[in-house]
Amino acid sequence: GRHLMWLSPDQVAREVRSYVGKGIDFVKYGANEHFGESHGAFLAFSERVQAAIVAEAHRAGVTAQAHTMSVEGLWTALQAGSDVIQHANHTGPIPIPEETLQLLAERQTGAVVFPLMQQRLDWLLANESYRGPNEWQAADDNVRNFIRCGVRILLGNDGLVHASDALSDPLLSKIIASRGVLGVDNLYDLATGHFAWFKAMEEKGMAPMEMLRAATSNIAVAYGKDEDLGTLEEGKIADLLILDRDPLQSADHYRGIHMIVKEGQIVARERLPDEPILTGPAAAPAE
Repeated sequence: GRHLMWLSPDQVAREVRSYVGKGIDFVKYGANEHFGESHGAFLAFSERVQAAIVAEAHRAGVTAQAHTMSVEGLWTALQAGSDVIQHANHTGPIPIPEETLQLLAERQTGAVVFPLMQQRLDWLLANESYRGPNEWQAADDNVRNFIRCGVRILLGNDGLVHASDALSDPLLSKIIASRGVLGVDNLYDLATGHFAWFKAMEEKGMAPMEMLRAATSNIAVAYGKDEDLGTLEEGKIADLLILDRDPLQSADHYRGIHMIVKEGQIVARERLPDEPILTGPAAAPAE
C-alpha cells in the first residue's frame, strides 16, 4: 500500500517480510509512482528503501521486480538489485543514458519491454496526446538500444481485461482509446498481443533466436524458474507449444499454432476456454 512511502527502510522491510510470509511468488514494487498526469516521473521510494525491499525478497528466496517509468527510476532499481524491470523501455520523454544501458546489459537484469510495430508508432506520434510524441519516440529508441547493447529482454504486453465501466473514466478512456486503434497490431490485447510483440521486435532488428529466448528461457531465468522451465530438456516440465512453421524464419509463424502440450498432456483446444473471461458476458457497470 501507499503508506509504505512514509516509512523508514527498517519499517518497510518488516512490512515486506510480513507480506512475503503470506506465500506470494514474487515481490513487485514501484520504483516510480504510477499517478495519472505525472506519467510516472516521481520516485516512489528512496534508494535505501528500494534496497530494503529487494533484500527482503531475496532473503525469502523469491525474485524482486520493479515498476519503473523514468531513467532515474530505472537506475535506482538496478542499484537496489532488482531481478526484473517491468516496461523498462518506458522512461518518459528521455531516452536511457548509455551508462545505464551498459549496467543493464552487464548485470543481465531481466528487462520487460513493450515494443510497438512501426505503423502503430507512427499513428501515436501523430495522434496521441496523453503521452506525447517525445515519450513514444524515447520508448522506441530504448528498445532498439536494448537490442544493440545485448540486454536480457523479456516478452511482455501489459494485456488485461478492462472493466465494463472503464470507458466512463476520463483518464482511462484516453489510454484505452490509444490502445484500441489498428487492432491487428495491438500490443495490449490479452489474446493476441504477443504476436504483435514478435512482429515489432522483428521490425527493430532483434535476432530470431533472441526473440524466442525472450519468450522462453530469458523469462525462466529472470524468475528463477530455469531449473524447471524455459528450455526443452530432459527432466523439465513438459509445457510445449508446437508450431506449423519455423518461427526463426518469420515472426508471423508464431500465429500458426499446431498443438499445445501442458505438463505432458495435449490440450484439447476445441473445448477452451474452461472459464471464459475475454469472451464471457460483461458485468454491469458500477454505479
